[in-house]
Amino acid sequence: MPFKLSYILDVFLAHLTGLHYLLFGASLMGLTLLPWLSKSCNRIVPFLLVWSLSDILALFTAIIFKNNSPIFHAYSLVGTAFILSYYYPQLKNLPYMRSVFWWGMIGYFLIWLVNLLYFQPPSIFPSNTIMFSCVLILFFVLMSFKYMLDHPIEESIFVQAQFWFNTGILIFYSSSFLYFFFESFLQKIGQYPIYLLHVIRYPNIIWIICIIIGMLGDLGVLSYKKTES
Repeated sequence: MPFKLSYILDVFLAHLTGLHYLLFGASLMGLTLLPWLSKSCNRIVPFLLVWSLSDILALFTAIIFKNNSPIFHAYSLVGTAFILSYYYPQLKNLPYMRSVFWWGMIGYFLIWLVNLLYFQPPSIFPSNTIMFSCVLILFFVLMSFKYMLDHPIEESIFVQAQFWFNTGILIFYSSSFLYFFFESFLQKIGQYPIYLLHVIRYPNIIWIICIIIGMLGDLGVLSYKKTES
């Protein structure tokens, strides 16, 4: 190893941001509350853990190897699979949706593989596949919103975990698609402002906050009783 372990840990801790602490806190919250969360809400916890682990590995590989793109190549595939596995139980009984799930995942894997082999190898950040995953995930988010409208329940939508998860995912993946689209364009014309590197943090923060609110809503913390007039 090029550095001593103590030095690597010092640099790692120095590069942690509020976003990381918020993400790790949400992951710990999900693990702690796992026995009390509903079955549908529990499906978001494995994704949180994958997200946290990828961020940790990305920081370490950036310190040791000066390049963390391979981590994001893996995350763009694994993270997408976990997001789709979250939506699959809710939407699988809709017409043709099982086929859409499987063909969507197979198609995305082929795009991911071709991009890895020919366009953006492991040492290059996988912005192409991230944009494709955004489109795929946004489709299922919108289908989930439609499902909620077609199958309303008496509980207020603002205390439903599904609503908050969908809202966070919608904000994050629509922002990510636009971010990486314009980033690729600006880099090609050589006018990429450095401050844009930090813009993507804010949709991340919003998404994590939505997940936390969703888990609290699932536990009934946000529920309220209507007073009779």
